[in-house]
Amino acid sequence: MRKAFEDFLATQKILESEYGLDKKSKILFDYIRTYEKSFEEALIEFPECYEEILNLSNMRFVTLQNHISDEKCCLLIPYHIASKLKTFVHCIGSKKITLVTLEPFNTKNIQLLQELIKNKYPSCEIEFALTSLKDFYVSLENLKIQEQIYHQIHNNHQEDGIYNLYILILKTAISQKASDIHLESKADYGSFKIRQDGKIKEIARIDFEFFELLCNKIKLESKLDISEKRLPQDGRYTLLISGVNYDFRVSCMPTQYGESIVMRILDRRTDTISLDKLNLTSNNLELIEKILQVPYGIILIAGPTGSGKSTTLYAMLEALKSNDKKLITIEDPIEYQINLATQIQINPDYGFGFSEALRAILRQDPDIIMVGEIRDQETLQLAMQASLTGHLVLSTIHTNDSVSTIDRLINMGVEPYLLSSSLVGVISQRLARKLCPKCKKSSKQILDIPSKNIKLSEEFFFANGCQDCNMQGFLGREAVMEVLEITPKLREMIAKNHLEFYSYLKNSDFKTLFDDGVSKAMKGVISLEEIYRLAKM
Repeated sequence: MRKAFEDFLATQKILESEYGLDKKSKILFDYIRTYEKSFEEALIEFPECYEEILNLSNMRFVTLQNHISDEKCCLLIPYHIASKLKTFVHCIGSKKITLVTLEPFNTKNIQLLQELIKNKYPSCEIEFALTSLKDFYVSLENLKIQEQIYHQIHNNHQEDGIYNLYILILKTAISQKASDIHLESKADYGSFKIRQDGKIKEIARIDFEFFELLCNKIKLESKLDISEKRLPQDGRYTLLISGVNYDFRVSCMPTQYGESIVMRILDRRTDTISLDKLNLTSNNLELIEKILQVPYGIILIAGPTGSGKSTTLYAMLEALKSNDKKLITIEDPIEYQINLATQIQINPDYGFGFSEALRAILRQDPDIIMVGEIRDQETLQLAMQASLTGHLVLSTIHTNDSVSTIDRLINMGVEPYLLSSSLVGVISQRLARKLCPKCKKSSKQILDIPSKNIKLSEEFFFANGCQDCNMQGFLGREAVMEVLEITPKLREMIAKNHLEFYSYLKNSDFKTLFDDGVSKAMKGVISLEEIYRLAKM
């Protein structure tokens, strides 16, 4: 399209560098008309000319921020028409109806839509507005889901409608690669949200009457008491969806307007997770492989909830498993099947938690032990004892980084001299949003690291947005990691409970989360802004 534009300018005997703002507007307008290009195509081709294109359309700009259409909007212009004409209803007022379009210069479509609306709302003024490509396509996708919810509820027998609504919500969350489903009770409706790439996003709204029935359906599947709405409840269940088994961990909480339900989605993958599939830097891969060669001790993976700790843990177990070693895991729940491993699911309701399971399996003659999470002091003490008696123990812990993990362990009651003898390594990680490879763009940006007295101007990539990534600019997630190997020098410092290791690491070649993130940003995998959001400098 750029070449076509250049050809058009050539016929006008004008060079791009020679025309000013007013002339540019005229040329863009003539170009759109002559080549019958859409506003969307013009935006993609000339993002720097957005304001000029906006002025040409003579329409106001609206910021939608994940707009959710109500039922009236869905029924006035259904999704199949909205997607074809690149226009949907933003809001219906008593005197004015606002439509958002990506086709401001398509007079035929605008007249068609005006006639359609005037037939139903003859006294209302009709306004057309513009928005960003990202906001348009996110809102259009939400319109599609909102319309499907409406039809599932109103075009079926109530029981069938609720079941279909329940399946639709699960399938929607899975198709959008959500880690969690959030169902929140509001004053007069229920909100359906997902956590996608670490961020909460509202998808649709549901009539409160049907929302309560949906919550009851989920509670029944989770074997929870549907009559209990005053106390929190936790449950889980497994469901086959599109040929794949998914585990759902369910948490119900009473709130001001009703129940709030959060569902963690865990897919029971059959494919093997290995270290080479984690896109680790060569430095981090070498360090992890090195600490896994230690015959006994404890290795911890640190990070907040949803930072990918379990995936890294399973990849490490895949590297460790062997016919001549006994590997036992204690999990809640069992997320992946591991060949050559004995996997144990804890059951706290019957007094079989992590500490009870760990105490019992020490009599099962294990070589390698995986504890899903260190949640309390008793589990930590048992894990430490196991690591000191000839076992290699792997687990996860909720701390911010690898260095603060050492402080946390000491604060939880582990003696420094025991910690120095047992700790092999700490891996801290976050999940960063990966830039969409098809639409990412680059520019000179300032890399400012005050702690290292570094300020550089480098070429970095940033998010843009296209159809492949649903105009988000991001597609998938990437692990950003720091690997702390406990060397003899660090053991000595930990044993003496010195705080010197902070300055020692700062002056060594230790690569922090931020360092790892910058290396991936320089390769164009993630954006610099994402690193500033996730990691300390």
